[in-house]
Amino acid sequence: MSVESSGDRVVVDAARCQGYGMCVGFHDGVFDLSPTSSVATVIRDRIEDDDRADVQDAILACPAQAISLTSRGS
Repeated sequence: MSVESSGDRVVVDAARCQGYGMCVGFHDGVFDLSPTSSVATVIRDRIEDDDRADVQDAILACPAQAISLTSRGS
């Protein structure tokens, strides 16, 4: 699942995600973890510059290293 901003995408790799939910703790407006799923999802179709620091923190904190932020052209 991915979300695009003006130049970047937030991606959660469903094959790597273990459902720890740390990303939701950093930014519950971008990430969600359903009680019936073991994989986090990206729930916003757009991230703002103000969200970038929290998204970066979620990327660094993910124990499964399942989150990435990539350039739109990648």
